[in-house]
Amino acid sequence: MDDKAQHTDSVIESTATSEDSLITLVGHPRTKLGKSGARKVRRDGLVPANLLSGNTSVAISVAPKWLEKIWKTGGVFNLETAGSGGSQVQKVKIHEVQLHPVKRVPVHLDLMAL
Repeated sequence: MDDKAQHTDSVIESTATSEDSLITLVGHPRTKLGKSGARKVRRDGLVPANLLSGNTSVAISVAPKWLEKIWKTGGVFNLETAGSGGSQVQKVKIHEVQLHPVKRVPVHLDLMAL
């Protein structure tokens, strides 16, 4: 499956659930890193993000549909990530949001695992 098909699947899979009264977002790992990789993710309609856990950082992409609601309700949500060992759900918090200076939409997120 190519990157574009994978990103469109993440938009479809990103839904809100009432489990633990937290929203659950699906984050897909990004293979291309850096400025060009982030630009490609944004062209596909997603937001590039880094998941910070301890001393490690994982580059992912998330759908922007629920980010505003998450941000306004305290920034804590469940993140489901697909990895080599299957999918994993963990509670994360928005650590930092970078906004576009004119459009005021998120262009990058830093997420911290709780």
